[in-house]
Amino acid sequence: HVALALWPVPMAAFALTTTPTTKNPANGDSSDDGTTPPASWLQERLASFDLRAAEFPGTGRGLQTTVDRLPGDVLLSVPQDDALTASDLLWRRFGTDDGDNDDNRPGVLARAMEESQKEFDKPLTEEQILALGLLLLRDEGDAYVQSLPQNQWSALTLPPDIVVALPLAYQKLIQAYRDYVQLLYEQSRHCLRNDPSASALLQSPEAFFWAFVLAVSDEDAIQQSILHHPDGSLRVLLPGFDLFNHAFGAQIEPHFDNDQGAYTFKSHDAYDAGDQVWISYSAQRDNLNMLLTYGFCPPDNPEALVVWDNDNLLQACVQARPGYFPPAVVQQLHQLLTKLGKTKELYVYDANENQPKSTLARGLAMMAEIERQFLDQPQQEDPTFSDDVLQALLHQRQVEIDWGLEHLSQITVDAEWEPMMQSVQVLLSVEQKHLSTPSNAVMSCDDDDDKRV
Repeated sequence: HVALALWPVPMAAFALTTTPTTKNPANGDSSDDGTTPPASWLQERLASFDLRAAEFPGTGRGLQTTVDRLPGDVLLSVPQDDALTASDLLWRRFGTDDGDNDDNRPGVLARAMEESQKEFDKPLTEEQILALGLLLLRDEGDAYVQSLPQNQWSALTLPPDIVVALPLAYQKLIQAYRDYVQLLYEQSRHCLRNDPSASALLQSPEAFFWAFVLAVSDEDAIQQSILHHPDGSLRVLLPGFDLFNHAFGAQIEPHFDNDQGAYTFKSHDAYDAGDQVWISYSAQRDNLNMLLTYGFCPPDNPEALVVWDNDNLLQACVQARPGYFPPAVVQQLHQLLTKLGKTKELYVYDANENQPKSTLARGLAMMAEIERQFLDQPQQEDPTFSDDVLQALLHQRQVEIDWGLEHLSQITVDAEWEPMMQSVQVLLSVEQKHLSTPSNAVMSCDDDDDKRV
């Protein structure tokens, strides 16, 4: 992703959900120490902007305006002091540092950063710092972090019964995502090994996964802005921002008000009292990317991209020209792609335009050049090869989708996983609809490369 995202991690910690307790903060009950509970604090903050949290059909919890609004009205403003950044957390002294009498000694995350530089020759990522910071804050009883949803339903923990319904290339992407976060977890644990209290928070990867998803799940929600936190950080946790639901076309302008020292959100849309207030997480993000990044797939997504990997491409070549692509040749091509560093290559098709994106066009051209070496005459041409391979890819995906939808119709999952399963069904059904539309796939490609995938 481009590194221009402003406040790309909405602060899910300030959702109106609380851990089980004998008191109900949502009703304004005081906590045991007499402080204002997070939910009540958030309610008051929202009320000052004529907003309230509400349940809406189809989207669940969201933000509702209690007054009419005109374009340009401020929706929400978040003081800088309420924001969390990686740099804030990096130099913060947590409860795990309480036994250290040396106030000049770096805090636990700063020490972990030093270990990362020494052991791995690279710093901790902002995602790691934010995730570890959330775990440390939760451990010391931070009220805001304790009000976070205690369970995260994301691609990191998607049950196998749901994952297997996806096309194989998509399953590999999910596994690659899990492997990446698992690696970050293991590196983090290693860097904290000399801090027993902090290390104890990472006895299993589940806690780290929880914090990581909260730290990065909405990292591109306001990607169109080029503003940053005043300290230069690209990722900022903002209280209450996660309550905005997504709608394509919703117009919101994020702005850091230097005079007020606050993050301000203005809407360019008009709303009537009682309406849900929306933002657009991204105007250019296909459903696979939405599932991986945000954990849901909107059925009205204007982006319709289909993705294949090397295995798909080679199998399509086998189906289109079995005589030229026997198993021995396919194995050699796998080895060649590995040598060229193309094992993670993705090939993308624009189902709206019915044409390959540039990566797929290059992949088909590469396979055509390889096939040309097997032709009987040096100058011989096979003019339909690329189109035949493309049709094999499309047919291959149709078969995978048909099987996946049938599989999902026959399984039962725990209630908390129903929304994620429905999102996978949306992803498959929308892709199926696009690929079932009669059209002639053309071999010209979109010059705008598919960097979003």
